[in-house]
Amino acid sequence: MKTLGLDESGDDNLEKIDLAYPIFVVGGVVLENDYIPTATEAISKFKRELFGRDDFVLHRAEFTRSRGAFTRLHERNFRQLFYERLDQMMLDLEFSAIACVIRKDHYASSLGAANHDLYRLALRRLTTQFCDIIGSGGHGGRIRAESGRRSQNLAVLSGWQELRESGTPQTSAETIRHRIDFLSLHTKKERLVELELADLVLTPIGRHFAGYADEWEWGVVREKFHGDANSALTIFPEQR
Repeated sequence: MKTLGLDESGDDNLEKIDLAYPIFVVGGVVLENDYIPTATEAISKFKRELFGRDDFVLHRAEFTRSRGAFTRLHERNFRQLFYERLDQMMLDLEFSAIACVIRKDHYASSLGAANHDLYRLALRRLTTQFCDIIGSGGHGGRIRAESGRRSQNLAVLSGWQELRESGTPQTSAETIRHRIDFLSLHTKKERLVELELADLVLTPIGRHFAGYADEWEWGVVREKFHGDANSALTIFPEQR
């Protein structure tokens, strides 16, 4: 049995696109359910060894700015140690990554800004990928997604219900219902390892496709793709 932890990077607004980061990424990590306690303990150990506590979330928006629990990252040597240990932990942990990358500027120019639910578009593709990873004999999959604003949560849950009733062009509703038991929403405060890891992999993906060079971070995440980048990443609009 497997769990897919879902998070996002960027926003789904097509009416007002930030050209400095015209990317919306939805995706995350797949773990075996019986491995989750091991991964949880590994992350807790990482926090305790570096910070002396583990009652906080590994959140890129916080540690890249040295905020909250990460104020010590202002120290140059400690910051270097933190990133070295973080990258090694990610490489050592047993998970794979999948993601859907939407180039909003290209998407809006080719398809228009109105009546496009980007999260739902991504969820359809990721659900098909997750079903493929589970395999024909599999069942008991679960999706845990990052909770957002109320309107977005309602859209995610209605999109999930639509998938269970209608399926996708690639995956029947019956297959989705058989292989995936549920999709649930969770806050960062719950400190679920699948959501912590999803957060860690998505920003480097978004930054890569936005044209920001950070080849080391991108290389670490690329090592975790399920199969390879061609199969783990879906890019909209399709690159030609």
